[in-house]
Amino acid sequence: IAKTLNKYSNQLANAPGAGQSLPTSTRKEQFEAAWPDVKKRLVPFFSSESMHWLDDIVEWIAAAERIDMIQASVESKRYTLVHGDFHMGNMLLPKGIEGEKERPWLVDWSFCGIGNPSVDLVFFLAMNDLKAEDTSRVLQDYYSVVRERSQLSWDDFLAMFRQSLLNQFIILVCYDSLCRTMADSS
Repeated sequence: IAKTLNKYSNQLANAPGAGQSLPTSTRKEQFEAAWPDVKKRLVPFFSSESMHWLDDIVEWIAAAERIDMIQASVESKRYTLVHGDFHMGNMLLPKGIEGEKERPWLVDWSFCGIGNPSVDLVFFLAMNDLKAEDTSRVLQDYYSVVRERSQLSWDDFLAMFRQSLLNQFIILVCYDSLCRTMADSS
């Protein structure tokens, strides 16, 4: 598999994942400008304290060259196959997942490529509403698999996860604006 992947990896997406290839200039233009509209739709789901906290994060991300730095940090750690659109809608789940013979199937590999191992994890967690303890268990389980195949420390894994989380937040805010603009113009 490794030889085949290496042979054809130049044909995979440069930045795997929906939105990963969004140019930095577009991210910069859209992110801060799109936040107020996204925020309005989030208000019913968060306390005013949480919304203030999110405002602080947006301000911090938008400052200086952080959008560039976050994107560069995520892209610099590209060493595994990434699905790029990893959510429950792209999983075929057999009835009664008990036993080794009945495993789920991951489908729709149109956004796959070589990338940061935390990109799929972040996208999965962002697209699925998990309880805090379930999220913690998913992080631990995912790390244990990554750890079997690399020398990555828990702290380095968490740092990669945090950078990918910020990067995905930027993408989601930007894509919300871009998609609504496209829908309004059609």
